[in-house]
Amino acid sequence: MIAGSLPIYLLFITSIILVVMLGYVVSFREKNTLHFLFIASIAALLVWHISVIIAGFFHDDPVRYVFVDNFTYIGIAIIPICLLFVGMAYNKDFKGFDKRFFLFLIVPITTIVMVFTNQYHHLFYLSYSAEGGYVVGPYFYIHTFYSYVCMLVGMLMLSYYAVKTSGILSIQAILTVVGSLIPAVVNVCYTLNVPGFTIYSTPVAFTITVLSYLISIFRFGLLKVVPIAMQTVINQISDCFVVVDEQLYILDFNRAFKERFINCAPTKQSDKLDQLLDALALPFDQQESICTNVLETIRLKQTHKEELCIVFEEEFYYSVEYTLVS
Repeated sequence: MIAGSLPIYLLFITSIILVVMLGYVVSFREKNTLHFLFIASIAALLVWHISVIIAGFFHDDPVRYVFVDNFTYIGIAIIPICLLFVGMAYNKDFKGFDKRFFLFLIVPITTIVMVFTNQYHHLFYLSYSAEGGYVVGPYFYIHTFYSYVCMLVGMLMLSYYAVKTSGILSIQAILTVVGSLIPAVVNVCYTLNVPGFTIYSTPVAFTITVLSYLISIFRFGLLKVVPIAMQTVINQISDCFVVVDEQLYILDFNRAFKERFINCAPTKQSDKLDQLLDALALPFDQQESICTNVLETIRLKQTHKEELCIVFEEEFYYSVEYTLVS
């Protein structure tokens, strides 16, 4: 029977959080690469958490314990590659995933197959039981090396771009760096059999990662961050450029917009569009027209244009174009 302990309770709580988080990400009508990567990551974490919890009920049944524990490697093998892909997606040279990226999945898929067929070849574990722990086989080192390389590269890439985009002391950068570092350190300690680190330690450590991303998503718009490649492109456009989502949250704006309007209407990413329009002191009918045109552009997938007059110390006239970015 499973023993009551803080790690177990944290796993239960984290599983619930993961379900809520998965529902939130899935609910987006328009999904991009990052959404699908996070869906894969959350699903893998759920399999990992649930498998660890269920395995805890079978400590007195070695055969069932080992069988259920095998499912944890679905999450263990997939999480590092998802982290690597997220880091790649933020690279300024990223042009989308193609068939070549499936090569990165060879080792994770091989790991899962090796774990479930270990009784026939013992290449992953030479011996493994709930009571006696495990003696690793030769393939275990391949899996471990590959997973750590993927985690490290993905973590460094994601942290680098978070810092470069938002600043080293930004909440987004801090959450990204700390959230990535903690499970990596704990996983190393568990793999090296450091005293005090058990089978529960790594998924509990990922609890911190999940919570960090959860806070980033709901409070600071982690999934609404435009990667560096897009930022570089829109900064080269001389016209003012603002990107909003279907909930009218501001995702990004270019350098031209910042230089022209920020002093008059202080705006930051994750603000609502109506906050910007209020700050610009636009009449209510103009605000309503802009918001309506944005929503109509999204709904009809058609470009709209209108003339806009903004009064600061004098009148300025702008031609506004609403274009769907997909």
